[in-house]
Amino acid sequence: RVLRRAPGFTFVAALTLALGIGVNASIFTLVNGLVLRAPAGVEEPDRLVQIGRSYESAPRWDSFSWPAVQLIARESRALEGVAGYAGQTFVVGRGTETERVIGQLVSGNYFDLLGVRPHAGRLLQPSDDEQPGAHRVLVLSHAFWTRRYGGDPTVVGRTVQVGGQPWEVIGVAPEGFHGVDNLGFHPEVYASLMMNPYLDDDRPVEAWGWSWIDVVGRLRDGVRFTEAEASMEVVSTRLREATPQNEDMLAVLVEGVGLDPDGREAAGQVSLILAVSGGLVLLLACTNVANLFLSRAAGRVSEVGVRMALGARRSRLVRQLLTESSLLAVAGTLLAIPVVAAAGDLLPLVLPTRLATSLEADAGVYAVLAGIGLTAGLLFGAAPAWSWSRRDVALTLREASSTGRRDRHRLRNGLVVAQLGLSLGLVTGASLLGRSVLNARTADPGFDPRGLAAASVDLFSTGRYDAETGAAFFERLVAEAEGIPRTRVTLASQLPIAGGQSRASVQPADRAPDEIFFEAEYTVVGPRYFETMGIPVLRGRGLGGFGDEPEPVVVVNEALARLFWPDEDGLGKALRIGSVEWRIVGIVPDVQMRSLRAPGNPAVYYPI
Repeated sequence: RVLRRAPGFTFVAALTLALGIGVNASIFTLVNGLVLRAPAGVEEPDRLVQIGRSYESAPRWDSFSWPAVQLIARESRALEGVAGYAGQTFVVGRGTETERVIGQLVSGNYFDLLGVRPHAGRLLQPSDDEQPGAHRVLVLSHAFWTRRYGGDPTVVGRTVQVGGQPWEVIGVAPEGFHGVDNLGFHPEVYASLMMNPYLDDDRPVEAWGWSWIDVVGRLRDGVRFTEAEASMEVVSTRLREATPQNEDMLAVLVEGVGLDPDGREAAGQVSLILAVSGGLVLLLACTNVANLFLSRAAGRVSEVGVRMALGARRSRLVRQLLTESSLLAVAGTLLAIPVVAAAGDLLPLVLPTRLATSLEADAGVYAVLAGIGLTAGLLFGAAPAWSWSRRDVALTLREASSTGRRDRHRLRNGLVVAQLGLSLGLVTGASLLGRSVLNARTADPGFDPRGLAAASVDLFSTGRYDAETGAAFFERLVAEAEGIPRTRVTLASQLPIAGGQSRASVQPADRAPDEIFFEAEYTVVGPRYFETMGIPVLRGRGLGGFGDEPEPVVVVNEALARLFWPDEDGLGKALRIGSVEWRIVGIVPDVQMRSLRAPGNPAVYYPI
């Protein structure tokens, strides 16, 4: 009734609280979806681990080759099983119904290891993953099955066109299942690892130097993570013994799935920044409402005096005020519910990366929302309650003494100072973040990003091109695109920062075959690549276009030249890649291929 008699105050206070509570609960929605929530449809996710490739001399998190995955599965005694997966695009359908979709290549035991059961038909099995190119079977995601085929159960067992070839649909994955990654695209189809279209004579599935498979494992019953982590020492030793290319290699174990260590570190940093900012917003909202309560208390002196004269104890007055503040907090929490519900749809639109997981609020989010609301009610009700607990009956009936007024004014002034301090902290933090954004925009990534635009073409997935017709396609594409006025055009197999990064093993040709290996950034480039990207050639020359290079030649960056020839000029030296020697005809600066925060990795550029 007290709050109903002051509707303006009640509305403003509840709306202010809704802002603070809603912001904090929305931040938790993001953290919950990215870090805390287990991937949907996975059985006992707390027993899942990720296995990554690293090196003692160059710590990092990376994928494995197929023979490395097999070795890990054999030697990991603490793990019940090991499965691999890799991203891949698929061209489904024919004619006007053709659609390019993002999918995954997975090992035959992938679904069994995760405890995933089919919605219809069956899922991939080890027998589907034995011979390269021999298993044209496809599992559809539930979302893709619903969207493209209308949920038709007769699709299972039907033959569909994938990359111009007939594939059999053998099953549909359960609703909500999107694999074990929380970042990236939702896989819409699943096929065997042996159906990687890039497997050929130059890149056989048995090649140790071609790492393309991410690995997940499941702990055996009764095995603790620390025990499994210790067992990776044996696996690392076996990997190093298997081939000289694995020198210095480590198998690293990480508890849980969803994000790899790099993703977790980045998510942790972002979550901390957001949590601190959200906490300041909540404190600011609470001090604001506390000040409103104190201001309103000045008009309730007579009411308080009458209550005290009638025998109300100070504890009763404090309970009265805390009841009012708690009720206001409930109102603010209810008003914040739509904000939190909308955050699940809005946050993915403003984040700089795609999310495979859902940010929809669940029971945990609403429990945190209620907890934040309760905390807020106690926070902003504490200051007015403390002020009321110090009141004296006689002084209150005479509208308080001058000392009492000074006490109240001191408290109100203190809250105003707190508001200003919190606001200044938020503005300062926002300024620092803004400056970081400006620094990122003005940082030198090793190339000139101004005016660049990119488009992607995947001829492999169409199934209609071989090496000769593919080269003719790209040559015609470049020739026609260069007809656009004031435009320079080139080709590349991967782009700096934007994604699609790949590495391949290289070694200096003047060393023994088993002496030194390094996995360098691997980029195939078209004509005028360095001119188009704004990458200066420091020494030597760039690479020619279609058919312009009569011998195997490459351009390397300074990082690779320093790595292999620290006291010499790498220009004119040769690299051994497989059984072929490639002569270095140019050296370019280091380009930040994967992150603006990390120095450029050693890199090799090959002519198309």
